[in-house]
Amino acid sequence: MSGPSLSILRRLHRSLVYVSLDHLVGKRVQVRSVETALDDILEAVKEYVPIDVTTMDPGLHHRATAIAKYGILDVAYGIGSTALPEHRPGLAILRDLSLVDSNGDLDALETKRDFLHDLALESEAGQLYLKLFLETREKLQPEQASRQLRDGLPTGFWPHGFVVYDACLTNARSIWLAKHFYL
Repeated sequence: MSGPSLSILRRLHRSLVYVSLDHLVGKRVQVRSVETALDDILEAVKEYVPIDVTTMDPGLHHRATAIAKYGILDVAYGIGSTALPEHRPGLAILRDLSLVDSNGDLDALETKRDFLHDLALESEAGQLYLKLFLETREKLQPEQASRQLRDGLPTGFWPHGFVVYDACLTNARSIWLAKHFYL
């Protein structure tokens, strides 16, 4: 087995857009409910990120499960336009996002090669995304997480505060699969 082909790496080098939005990290967001989470988050960040939102991730069940189990919200907004620069960082971003080994060697796993191929397809599709990764202000204890996953979030949980942990503008929706892996 070998690492990703040179053609996949060339495609990613030409097409991948990734702009880290560090100015959003640490921003506090009050979320009224799991149903309103996407609107609440967008309302809190739109003054800091000039974007024209076209779609919102509909994964309500996925969001509720991630909140109950891990205390996180991982959201994406499809955007039609932005005043932000669309930076093409080259292949160094693959190392920064743990998509290649930190020593620079490409991982020889078949799944990683397949993932980079899929990432190249996403980045060539022409869609931009605002991605935000938020955590609850209070860390959940493992025993609480398993109980909440089974029983649901406790009465009085909403509204609840979250903090932006990571944010980016990208044309590859699954760019954080290795960076924020929680499945």
